Amino acid sequence: MADDVTWTAGAGPEVRGSISALLLVLTGRPVALAQLSGPGLEVLRTRSAATGGDRCTRRIGQPTNRHFTYPPV
Repeated sequence: MADDVTWTAGAGPEVRGSISALLLVLTGRPVALAQLSGPGLEVLRTRSAATGGDRCTRRIGQPTNRHFTYPPV
């Protein structure tokens, strides 16, 4: 549940924070976990760690999967 705009999604224990922090975490960027609160935060933290953490650390030029690579810069 966002606390700065009218937005809510999903079911289960609530996690609250700014829309930007929620969207960062939901798109695989756990750096914003510290900005969230609520009874569902520990579940979200565990799931975020299970998916490999911050996916933004990949360098351009490294393959995202075996079927696609970024063009050279």
